[in-house]
Amino acid sequence: MIWKRLKAPKNLTPEEAEARRKELDQLHLSWKDKLAMTLSAYLVLFVPAVLFLLVLCVLAMWLFRAL
Repeated sequence: MIWKRLKAPKNLTPEEAEARRKELDQLHLSWKDKLAMTLSAYLVLFVPAVLFLLVLCVLAMWLFRAL
């Protein structure tokens, strides 16, 4: 689905835009799909960011001899 949006032409006529909007509205995702997308986003974005901040904090504490 994301690849279709990226390859979409930039200048759409109102009829084409309405057809594309209806096509996207017809794609119904189950709760399992939504849960999988949410959890994968959490694992890909949130966890590495928190780990990076923790490493940065430990490095700063080590640098200033607080650890």
